[in-house]
Formats: sequence, C-alpha cells, structure tokens
Amino acid sequence: MMNVMRHSKRARVTVSLPSNLLATVDREARGSALSRSAVMEAWLEYGRKRKIARDLDAEIEAYYGSLSGPERAEDEALAEASLRAAAELEIDGPPARSRRRGSRRGRG
Repeated sequence: MMNVMRHSKRARVTVSLPSNLLATVDREARGSALSRSAVMEAWLEYGRKRKIARDLDAEIEAYYGSLSGPERAEDEALAEASLRAAAELEIDGPPARSRRRGSRRGRG
C-alpha cells in the first residue's frame, strides 16, 4: 500500500505523539507489515508532497491574480488558440491503418 523511500542516511529522532495517533500508526504498521518508522515516513512524505502541491497552487493563483488586463487578455487568447490546435489533433481516435505492401503468405 505504501511506497517507502529508502535513503542512505537516516537520523534517529524521538517524537512524542498522542496515544490515539500512535495506535493508528501501529494498526497501519500491522496491516501493511511495515515498521512504525516506515509508516510514519510514508505519512510524512505524503504530507510533504501535499504541502508542495498546495504551495504551488497558491503561487499559481497569486500569479494569475497579479495579471493586468492586457496580460489577462493575452493569456486567454493563447489558451483559446491552444484549445483550437488541440481539437485538430486526433489523439483519441482510432489508430491509422497501416498499408501492407503485400501478403507474406506464399513467399518462401
């Protein structure tokens, strides 16, 4: 269930947790055959990635919020042009038929 990253350098730390949270960690560890450390590492890594995604979302929102009227119009024009160009692509259609140069049967 969890992909635990293996790093060459590890640091030993002591962490105080509420007993109900530790019980949750222990249940997850038993259910996934991982150690407490592996479960907590996976959860911390997941939280770190979520924070990075939230920070990126905030930066994108701030960027688009800072655009002037002409910049926003240019961005919308580029988006519309991209949509039109993408609509002309046949990405999800059936594959193109390949032309055979002749049957291989009977050769030999």
